[in-house]
Amino acid sequence: MLERIDPYGSLMLSSAEMDQFVTELSGLRQREKARFSGELFDRIEQLARRCSADSDLQLRIDGD
Repeated sequence: MLERIDPYGSLMLSSAEMDQFVTELSGLRQREKARFSGELFDRIEQLARRCSADSDLQLRIDGD
């Protein structure tokens, strides 16, 4: 899932994709905890869990 993120494009993830996204995000968080704020990961995970709970929502990730 994370490998689909394009730093220059956009990616829309559906509610059905959120479980996998959160799992991969947790793995990334463990590997990169020295480089990134835990608060940033917390916020992204909150958005993903909200999206997971509502099938009408999507998570959009935009690059530059």
